[in-house]
Amino acid sequence: MHSTGTSSKICISEIKNRYKNAKIIYVCLTKQYGSMDFKDMTIYEDTVFYYNGDNGFSEEKCEQLGIEYFHPLFPWENLEMEIEHPDDLEENIFF
Repeated sequence: MHSTGTSSKICISEIKNRYKNAKIIYVCLTKQYGSMDFKDMTIYEDTVFYYNGDNGFSEEKCEQLGIEYFHPLFPWENLEMEIEHPDDLEENIFF
C-alpha cells in the first residue's frame, strides 16, 4: 500500500545509490490518489487501484475520478497491529 510514497522514494534512492546500474520496477497494489510517482526513477511503474486516502473526496468525486472511496485495510489489520506490529516499530525500520 502506497500513501505518500516517501518511504518508497527513500528505498528506491538507496538502491540506486548502492547499485548504480539498477533497473527498478515498482508495482503497488493500492496507491493513494494524487501521491507521488516514480516514473523518473524506475523503468516501470504500475498500480492495481487508487483509493481516496487522505484526499477527503466525496463519494461522488471518487466516482468521477474512478477511484475507491474507502481507505483499504487488509483483513489482518486492526488498531493493535497498527500500533504494535514489529515491522512498524522505529527500531526495526531500516533502509
